[in-house]
Amino acid sequence: MCAAVLILAPALAQQPAPATPSGVTTVSPLTVLSSLPKVGTGATLFTPDELDAVAAQARAYFLQARDGARDCLGQSALSGPLPEDMGEFSVGALSSTEARAQFDLQQKAEAARAATDAALAASVAARRGEISQADLERAELARQAATKAFQEARKLADESHYRTLDLLELADQYVGGDLFSLRALEKGKYVDSCTFDQNGNLVTDVVQPARCSQRANMRSMREVWAQLDYRSLQRSQGDGRRVSFTPAEFADLRLANVVAGQVQEKGAPVIRVTGKIVNPRRTAITPPPLWVEILDQYGTSLKAEQVVAPRGQGKIQPRDSLTFTYAVSPVPERMAKASVTFAPTHRQTSNLVAAMTCTGE
Repeated sequence: MCAAVLILAPALAQQPAPATPSGVTTVSPLTVLSSLPKVGTGATLFTPDELDAVAAQARAYFLQARDGARDCLGQSALSGPLPEDMGEFSVGALSSTEARAQFDLQQKAEAARAATDAALAASVAARRGEISQADLERAELARQAATKAFQEARKLADESHYRTLDLLELADQYVGGDLFSLRALEKGKYVDSCTFDQNGNLVTDVVQPARCSQRANMRSMREVWAQLDYRSLQRSQGDGRRVSFTPAEFADLRLANVVAGQVQEKGAPVIRVTGKIVNPRRTAITPPPLWVEILDQYGTSLKAEQVVAPRGQGKIQPRDSLTFTYAVSPVPERMAKASVTFAPTHRQTSNLVAAMTCTGE
């Protein structure tokens, strides 16, 4: 399988740690662009262009997943019960689940775009005296409702896509990233170091070890399924803002003195994030990767990046720590907070889909 990893290299170095509290920190200044009335509980103000971009991406993912589900399942992804819903697990089931989620996201993004346009137009009309304040507030409340529905749909679509990426990542671990072997694993025919064709069947015209045809040695997707469900559970825990799970292998590590602030570098604003990775173990460890997120006042993620230590970075010694510093740019508008968590050591590029393993047989 052709795998690509998106890596953004930070400057990780031994530097004095800032003496401020750890955790999620407030970023200053907070930019407020909206002239809409402050009614209801409020909601993130997505621009029409942002909503259009999400809708377009959702449609692209929907088409990929739908076509893949047809290849994998032999049916439309939008008809009939989903195998996942019936307690089954397969590549096609993941594709079908994502197709439905992305289709719903596209619709919710388009509805949020319409409600946002209406609220912004109402704001202009109110300033001109063409509508009442009550009309303006109703338009804003409608925008908030549509925005929250959009964000909920986005959360479900994102999770379905993360499971797709997790599957492809786990394929590296279980079958060496070979798509044909992943197909064999799905069919319960996979045996380590054996050769399979594009449909996941054992290749018979090459010399194979005798164990390759022994059913007792075959492995199934159940372990992969359990791993995917565990990662979904990890993502669902906490404050719900994480774009990735925090691996259990880093559960005993901790972050300290995490500080985020806006500074000028070469005449341009950047968000400078600093902190310490603390190693409480009795053995040295390789610096784990991090997720750095910038959020607005409502907790909506505006920008998220994976950070890995540069090549040649030394290990964190036992009972010691490593100070990190990372610059996020360009600076997102409406920024309010920054969050730093541990990240998986490997992550596939987001344009991969589970249905890539299907061949349309």
